[in-house]
Amino acid sequence: MNSKVLIILLFANYFFPGWQKIAGAQVHLPEIGEKAPEIEFKNIFNYSRNSVRLSEFKGKFVILDFWATWCGPCVEAFEKIDDFQTKHEDKLKFMLVTDEPLNRIREFYKKIAAKDSKLSSATGGRDIRNLFKAVQIPHYVWIDDAGIIRAITGSESLTADNIDLFLANKPFTSAVKKDAAPFSTNLKIPLLMDVELTKKVEVLNYSVLYRVSGAPSSVGYGGGTIYEGRRITVQTFSISGLYRVAYGHNKYWHVFPSNNVKLNVKDQFKYKYDESAPDSVNYGNLYSYDLIIPQQDSIQLFSAMQRDLDEKFGLKVTFSTERKKCLVLKVTDNAKIRKSTSEPYFNDTKISLQMKNQPISKLVDLLNNHYQSNRYGQVFDGTSLPFNIDLEIEVNLRNLDTLKVELEKKGFDLIEEERDVEIMVLSEPGRV
Repeated sequence: MNSKVLIILLFANYFFPGWQKIAGAQVHLPEIGEKAPEIEFKNIFNYSRNSVRLSEFKGKFVILDFWATWCGPCVEAFEKIDDFQTKHEDKLKFMLVTDEPLNRIREFYKKIAAKDSKLSSATGGRDIRNLFKAVQIPHYVWIDDAGIIRAITGSESLTADNIDLFLANKPFTSAVKKDAAPFSTNLKIPLLMDVELTKKVEVLNYSVLYRVSGAPSSVGYGGGTIYEGRRITVQTFSISGLYRVAYGHNKYWHVFPSNNVKLNVKDQFKYKYDESAPDSVNYGNLYSYDLIIPQQDSIQLFSAMQRDLDEKFGLKVTFSTERKKCLVLKVTDNAKIRKSTSEPYFNDTKISLQMKNQPISKLVDLLNNHYQSNRYGQVFDGTSLPFNIDLEIEVNLRNLDTLKVELEKKGFDLIEEERDVEIMVLSEPGRV
């Protein structure tokens, strides 16, 4: 197969214009240094009233936090934000804003948030999110006590030092977060292909590496389309992330665990996503990729991606083993575990899990996905269960302590053990 990679950079005209239609009206999108528009927060959870206007917080500093229950970084920031709110209650108001409905947020708070949380959240806030161009979340809008927008940032700027400077009306260091208009690859058709044209032709073989602002990270394999089994679509991944996809399929949960990747390179941040850096810095190091190969070559799908990456980035890929602290799923009470007779079903919302008639490996794969960036090398299956099971858990799956409590009720536990894990080493040419 010809492994030439078409490289396209999609930069221009994806940023929001200064005006946009919101709820049918042409509305000016507020910028830093301008007075925040009058907006009404509705269907507020954990607040003394059902609705409130921004102007009613006059004399207070306000930070709008755009979030969602499915957004891991948003939820992980709750504890820190709650601390800020408690410490500066007289001067500062955090107002969370989500598109999601009130009943879903109420259920979410029951499972996740602290019982004494002071955080209020407006719900059904799509128009407010559009007004402040909050495409990628978390997204924070800092409004001073005079109602002036002082900053629009990502989570990297939400620090105690910046909060103190903000409340003192002093400048603070923050990268301006400029989200792009939403962009998402249509998984039913190849990238850059006209929808009408797809009715007449079928793409047999192509690959494209591109960069586009505003696309959320995702991985797809053409499921449910004519390209199923012979297509890989990756959006907004670092270079090391692309290699993790190419070398992780069928061995791990879609991608090789990030915690088990080592970079033998001059500049680490050229190849990986830096959570502490602003989006503007990370953007230059993030890529998207789309590959389609002929049906008769489908068994070579991931090998084809590996060849493409080698041609574009030229990193040498080697593997070794290393002893690391891991988590091992084990059975603690066989009496609580029964062979399933249910209809197969699987649903993971990150705050709950429903498995019916599924192998235990499904849970292990899911846990590897959630815990691949922490201190553990890997999650292993130590259950030896020969049959499918039913399992329902309502807890934040990323919180290991609470997850262990829930698993114990179901007859399982996650035990720390030292295990040999596979390490992927990515090396620049000439480096030993």
